[in-house]
Amino acid sequence: RPLGGAAITLYAHVENPNTFGLNLSRLAGDLILEGARAAEVDFPLGLPLTAQQDTVIPIQLGLSFSDLGDLADGFDEILTSNRVDYQLDGTLTIDAGAFGQPSFGPQTWLQGSARVFR
Repeated sequence: RPLGGAAITLYAHVENPNTFGLNLSRLAGDLILEGARAAEVDFPLGLPLTAQQDTVIPIQLGLSFSDLGDLADGFDEILTSNRVDYQLDGTLTIDAGAFGQPSFGPQTWLQGSARVFR
């Protein structure tokens, strides 16, 4: 990464309220930082969720600053405030066994403000 980059880990609290287990099989969409599209996200997850249980999953992203043209003007503000607003928009696909493999979205799955470490 000639211009440098950043590692981002988002932690998602997910729960399965159903009486049957399922697998989170894919998350596809966009990571948006400070209102600008920062990266395309496409993860094959294969994460089993037990019936009526919850868990926290880490979603790890690597960003190259050279790919963040729309965000360039906001970097000074991000580094000065040590915070960045984010959201993860996209489609989530589950494997529910006999119930099929439905997809949900597009919608915003995660959003918030994160602390920036340098």
